[in-house]
Amino acid sequence: MVPSLPFVDDSFERAFASNLYGHLPPDDRAHLLAEMARVSAELVILDQLAASGPFREGPEERSLRNGTRLVIHKCYFTVDRLLEEIHGAEVVMNGPVFAVLRLRRGSG
Repeated sequence: MVPSLPFVDDSFERAFASNLYGHLPPDDRAHLLAEMARVSAELVILDQLAASGPFREGPEERSLRNGTRLVIHKCYFTVDRLLEEIHGAEVVMNGPVFAVLRLRRGSG
């Protein structure tokens, strides 16, 4: 679960999330966007794109250097899928590995 951001409304000009959005399930992604919009006039999301093929989402096992294994939630986006989720956003950068989308409050 994504906690609410500990800032008052309109605290910042810009809120930026780097490679976080794609580690959240859908409800948490929506909450993060709402919180970013609450505290800032502009939202910027940088996230990983699918290397090939369509959007993928689900559990993914990761191994740490110390041998620990854990399961994370991971999305591999297409730019079109990001635009579907982040209504009104504009594409600032499209690939090949990452995309950057920007949304100015009031435009979504």
